[in-house]
Order: sequence, then structure tokens, then C-alpha cells
Amino acid sequence: MIRKLKPIQARALIAARRPNGLFYSYQDGIYTGIDNSTGHAWVGKFTSLHKCKEWLRNPSGTAQPVELEEAG
Repeated sequence: MIRKLKPIQARALIAARRPNGLFYSYQDGIYTGIDNSTGHAWVGKFTSLHKCKEWLRNPSGTAQPVELEEAG
């Protein structure tokens, strides 16, 4: 299950790397996907919610983030 977070919650999750799971937030026209399923808080930025959720469901699939980085 992919959960929506407020931007402040997303920043806190990335910093603490807790809780584990799949998340996204939206701010200033950008969707930020956070794959924290393994505690590494991988982050991808997208221009559409569809692409963001596609990446979260299958990070090695066809949806490519605007930029991809490991938080921390």
C-alpha cells in the first residue's frame, strides 16, 4: 500500500528512515516518491502521480524519476 504524506512528514521520514513502506508527497507541482521498504529511503521526483506510483510499485521498471538519489 502506498501512503500519501504531507511534505513535512516526508522530510521527517527521509531523515529518520522510519517507518518502512512506500510513500509519496506533493509540493509545488512535483510528486516525491519515497521507497523506504528496506530502510534506505530511496527518493524519486516525478511530474505525475501515475509515474510516481508506477516507480514505487516497480523501481526497476520503465518509470524513470526526474532525479533519483538515496537520502542521507
